[in-house]
Amino acid sequence: MVSVSALENAESTMTGRTVTVADALRGQSRACEKLGSQMYADLMARAAADPAPVAAILDRRPGDGGPLGAALVLRLFGAVHRLVLSGRLPPLTGHYPSVGGRYQGEQTWTALRSVLVSHRDVLGSMLAVPPQTNEVGRSAALIGGLLHVAARTRLPIRLLEIGASAGLNLRPDLYRYEYGRGRAYGPDATPTVIRNAWSPGGALPPLGAPLRIVERAGCDPSPVDATSDEGKLTLLSFIWPDQTERFARTRGACTLAAGTPATVTAATGSEFLTDLAPRRGVATVVWHSITRQYVPVEEWERTECMLARAGAQATPDAPVAHLSLEPRTRGDHADYPLTLRLWPGERAEILGVTHAHGTPVTWR
Repeated sequence: MVSVSALENAESTMTGRTVTVADALRGQSRACEKLGSQMYADLMARAAADPAPVAAILDRRPGDGGPLGAALVLRLFGAVHRLVLSGRLPPLTGHYPSVGGRYQGEQTWTALRSVLVSHRDVLGSMLAVPPQTNEVGRSAALIGGLLHVAARTRLPIRLLEIGASAGLNLRPDLYRYEYGRGRAYGPDATPTVIRNAWSPGGALPPLGAPLRIVERAGCDPSPVDATSDEGKLTLLSFIWPDQTERFARTRGACTLAAGTPATVTAATGSEFLTDLAPRRGVATVVWHSITRQYVPVEEWERTECMLARAGAQATPDAPVAHLSLEPRTRGDHADYPLTLRLWPGERAEILGVTHAHGTPVTWR
């Protein structure tokens, strides 16, 4: 699933009125600043003050409700980043931290503006690719949820994900989660380290629970193959280039994906779960993160029906769990509760609350 949250895609908050390219750039700039990308926040603010080069690209794409409706600002900046990562934009290499450069404010914007003008047609042709980050940081919430299920059921896990993108979060047990001072959970020898996974000084997931994942499968309308060069490039291009820690852990997760198979089927959630049934001797866990907002209401209702039907068939030796990490809006603020429903009994509770990129998780 297009894994860009409502906050990441701040353009979506401005619906209901005519939105200009400058509006979209300013809105996305504020979102990037809130989520810790000062580079994109600054570049988008500069572009908003001088929107002609961006408008010349975005206005050429019909059928998307203007610059607002299809996250086109993020698509465009992701397209530029893709070319930088591919070595096709040498003038920008020295400005992008993801390839060893350094952001230089006005100088970077001048170089970027020149690229937007000179590569207008190329960048315009790349806007069809939707933002896909498959944020690995959300595994900090998922692994905690799986540990809760494992502690309660004492069974191995069958992990199924709706909106799985490249399936990186189907492999949460391969990552190392650091918390507190010098404390960590997970394997020592792993290229993917999630720092500040859980809020210091607070509650923790049941880290001693026996966790074993015996099946990994998911669905997505447009799956990405993280084991291919093309798929890896797609994922990395949509990570904001000054967030080098996110970049490194995603690159590591792509490397790990090659050694731990996980099947991601091109399907909707309801299609994927059509034949869902409990399986004796395993806990079936259906999980999704920041996915629901991209799914039509009718489709989500069908997906929920599939889950409820499987839950009604659950038994103590064949339980079914639903782990959900979706935004919850309170006024002008959104947080992301990790909710667990567990059958039999459909026991429901909020296990913790986190942020769009998944860390830190505050456990309850």
